[in-house]
Amino acid sequence: MQKDIQIVEAVKRGSANGQYELVNRYSQRIFSLILSIVPCVQDAEELTQDTFIKAIEHIRSFRPADGTLAAWLHTIAYNSALDFISHRRPHIVSMDTEELSRLMVSDTEIDQELASIEDAKLERMNAMIRDLPAQEKMVLNLYYHDGYSLSETAEIIGSTPEALSRYIYSIRKRLYKKLIKK
Repeated sequence: MQKDIQIVEAVKRGSANGQYELVNRYSQRIFSLILSIVPCVQDAEELTQDTFIKAIEHIRSFRPADGTLAAWLHTIAYNSALDFISHRRPHIVSMDTEELSRLMVSDTEIDQELASIEDAKLERMNAMIRDLPAQEKMVLNLYYHDGYSLSETAEIIGSTPEALSRYIYSIRKRLYKKLIKK
């Protein structure tokens, strides 16, 4: 299996095999990310193709010192998906400080509740996550499901780790409050 840097060099040379390896290695992850933002499978497939076209066209702008190839591709996909939905839906507005203060719950409380979650609550939690705005779903998917670090996730969405940490905190708290209400 080729290393990412070898794939990048092959794509820079115009190698069809390099392009194939790039798409083959990352297409499923990129598609999953886009699908978490854009619910229509056909649109997600098209945006996935667009992501790889942009990546191949701009491969010379990839700098290994700035981050991983996966994070670079996820950034392209994320921006493409957000651009796509911004033309179809209003912008997502983040919570204000007053709303956050009403949601103050410790991480320990949330972790304890989630550790003891039963099947019925788990199903409700999954439904609540599915109903989240696209950007919130995508952030949770990158951080919790795909295992990107806080710094990597922040890089992908164009944020800082500190701001992202507060954003994830607010999402978790809202989900927790909804979960314990029912």
